[in-house]
Order: sequence, then structure tokens, then C-alpha cells
Amino acid sequence: MRPAVHVERVMGTAVRVVADDFCDERIAAAVEWLHWVDNTFSVHRDDSEIMRLRRGELSEEDAHPEVQAVLKRCMALRIVSDGAFDHRPDDALDPSGYVKGWAIERAATLLGDCGRFHIDAGGDVVARGRWSVGIRDPQNLARSLPAVDLVDRAIATSGSYERGEHIWGPGNGVASVSVIGPDLGTADAISTALYSSPDHGWLERFPGYEAILITDDGEIRTSAGVGLGTDLVLRVA
Repeated sequence: MRPAVHVERVMGTAVRVVADDFCDERIAAAVEWLHWVDNTFSVHRDDSEIMRLRRGELSEEDAHPEVQAVLKRCMALRIVSDGAFDHRPDDALDPSGYVKGWAIERAATLLGDCGRFHIDAGGDVVARGRWSVGIRDPQNLARSLPAVDLVDRAIATSGSYERGEHIWGPGNGVASVSVIGPDLGTADAISTALYSSPDHGWLERFPGYEAILITDDGEIRTSAGVGLGTDLVLRVA
């Protein structure tokens, strides 16, 4: 039996839910959650809590508890990454580099025991069960790199080819960064930070997360545990 597919346009991308067992009510709950996140955290809606916080119309103490939790997590990620992940670039509040992955991870939790499924949000994927996921080649979008097997894990990709230059800071010779790990929100933040910063020394502080970098010259560099059949290694100094 072919997996069922639900596609929802939300958070600036097409979110695809692919499941062996299609749980309509749970998918509806996950979709409702994603739209709530979009309305609450968007930096493109003047009435979102993030924009109200940015303008000083709302204090963090009065923000929704989910907003407070996200900002607290973003601050922790900023500290651990030595500032490579920054949710306040140029003093403008923008937790987007964490929010999408966090929201998709929570959506997967809402789907619960719907059998084997995965959610793909513009290249950020959370999987339950075993799925084979290809990473697009930024120099040739019609081609994928060797597939990565995900088993109850997630992969997040940051770069300029999915939605244009949407990440603060330069790519530093890196065309795209994919990070594999147990939590999509954290993987999303790490990939954002690695794409925008040349300093990778802090990556070792995130055990269980592996990175795949593709340079502007088409070179593939991976951290030790990825297993793509390449001897190139992302140096963690």
C-alpha cells in the first residue's frame, strides 16, 4: 500500500505529511498547531507576538508561554554555540532559525502513534520509523546527494536555494548545511549557525548531532558519524 500524503502551505513553505496509516484527526490537530505557530511567531505579520515583542508593545513576561519557552531555548542555543546561533541579529528579535524545526517536531508528537510517517517542511524532515531522505545538491537542484537513512531522527538543511537568502549572515563559502539529530528544532538551529558562521568548534557540545556541509565549490564535508561514503570530515577544532 502506498503511503498517504497531506500537503499544507504554512510557515512560508509546503509541509508534507507522508504516513502509512493516515490519521485524519491527528493530522488536523498537527496542521492547526502549525498555523498557530505561523501566526504567533511570524516576522512577516505585524500582529504576531514576535513582532509585538520586537516593537516593545509586548513584554516577554506577558507573552504566550510557548513564546517564552522558545526564547529561553534560543538563548541557551546562543550561549552553547558561542553566539553562532543568534535569535537577535542586529538587535532584531527573530527566532525563525529554531522555530520551524521546533514546530515540526511538535507536530510529529501530535501525530503520535500514526504508524510510520515523516513530515517534510522545505527540506527539514522529522521521521518516525525508517525513511530514506535525499539532500538536494545546491549546484544542481534536480540531483540529490547519496540518501541518508533516518530512523526516528530528524534532518534540517540551511542554505539559500530553498527560499532564497533567508539566513542572517554570510554563507562563508558554504552552499548548504544539513544537520542530523534526535530533535529537529535543535538540528535547525545548528544548521542555521553552521551556515552563517565559519567557527565550528562548538559543534562538539551537541552530542548526537552530525553535519553535512556542501561548499560553493561542490565539496562535501561531513562530521564523523554521517557515513555517506566520503572521507571528508568537518573539522571540529
